[in-house]
Amino acid sequence: MTMNLKSIQQFGLMSLAVMTVMSAVPAAFAEPATPSGKSGPGEQHQHKGERYKKYAEERQKFMQELNLSDEQKAKMKAAHEAFRQENKPAMESLKGKYKQLKQLGTDSANDAQRQKLKAEIRQEREALMAKKNASMQGILTPEQQAKWEAKRAERKAQWQQKHK
Repeated sequence: MTMNLKSIQQFGLMSLAVMTVMSAVPAAFAEPATPSGKSGPGEQHQHKGERYKKYAEERQKFMQELNLSDEQKAKMKAAHEAFRQENKPAMESLKGKYKQLKQLGTDSANDAQRQKLKAEIRQEREALMAKKNASMQGILTPEQQAKWEAKRAERKAQWQQKHK
């Protein structure tokens, strides 16, 4: 199977748009738990390929459903790159906060600090994703926007049902 540059770019744009949609509910792609209820160190890597494959298939299917024009695909890619460059410092800040959170461990003495850090992370992520979603939504037609929002609502409902 040969792929030219245009088909690779199109796949990348499709991936970008669906990742944006799917990022609204990242816990839907959580690692499967071991029988003890916790993921072991080897468990994450064991299922990562399978999880990504499923995610990529869903993303590709959704991009086909949106039926983006070549112009829209190019605009999506440009918007994604602009977002990445513009928000690089914010993303680095988030990485640092995730690292801090991991270093706090599960000691009950750090509960208040851990909860505060989690709230900060959630707030920053939501702000970034809202900004990114707004830029991507501006590229879509009203019909595509409706499909996009329906998919986000569906994923959110699935996540909420799973985490009741």
